[in-house]
Amino acid sequence: MTAIYLPESVESIGSMAFWGCSNLETFVVPVNMKKVSANMFYNCKNLSYVYLPRSINTFEDDAFHGCTSLTYVNSKIKDIENVEVYYSTYSQKYTVFDNLPDTCTWRIPAGPADDVEKYARKYKEQPWWTETWRISIDTDVEPQIITLSSDLVTYCSSEDIDFTDIEGLKAYIASGFNPTTGEVVMSRVNIVPANTGLLLVGTGGQSYE
Repeated sequence: MTAIYLPESVESIGSMAFWGCSNLETFVVPVNMKKVSANMFYNCKNLSYVYLPRSINTFEDDAFHGCTSLTYVNSKIKDIENVEVYYSTYSQKYTVFDNLPDTCTWRIPAGPADDVEKYARKYKEQPWWTETWRISIDTDVEPQIITLSSDLVTYCSSEDIDFTDIEGLKAYIASGFNPTTGEVVMSRVNIVPANTGLLLVGTGGQSYE
């Protein structure tokens, strides 16, 4: 299992849930979760992409400790200064993001149009931030326009896509396989990381942005 997309109805995931899952590469945190539990992704050494919804208000101890391949964090958290990040009294430091690569990129929501840099600085001023990490801001990315050739098409984008507010267009990914029936299980998703194969259902000939 290299990618996990959970239903949006999921509101909590327990501590150590994915401890040492060496095959895990992509994880989209459900949009109603408020907390990333302690050791949740501890030593997931191949985890390279994580989506953090704006609902997150707490990161517990060692949540991403040892995620040495985590090079892209898509964070929708706007008020990062109000998010509680646990401090390890044992290690005397913040260990939530310990051992993330120096090249990690954080894509963050855009702040006020006239002061984008000030908004990015909110992240850089956090005591757990590493100076070598890079920030990419949502305004740096051009909005995508998707035109369907028919009501049902396959699609793949080189950029992350959020289908939450796109009316009339539904996105599905293959989430499983039933060996008894030979059927592929499809799940509807709203948050889709770049380079993920999709099945889009909408109106042929119509463009969506």
